[in-house]
Amino acid sequence: MKRNPDLIRQILLAVEEKNNLDQLFPTNLGITGWDNADIDYHALLLIEADTLKEKRHQLVKEMLWQ
Repeated sequence: MKRNPDLIRQILLAVEEKNNLDQLFPTNLGITGWDNADIDYHALLLIEADTLKEKRHQLVKEMLWQ
């Protein structure tokens, strides 16, 4: 799967927009037009890059700015 900067941007904007990050999963970010597998993969890339932090399996807890 290729890295898609447009999807990464959409994920970051969706995470920033949400108020309750305790129950925020990559598949319920409200992003349309993408497969759940694509969203999961790109969210994982952001977690591995320490841009997003996971609390539990596939749970986005907070956005980290560097």
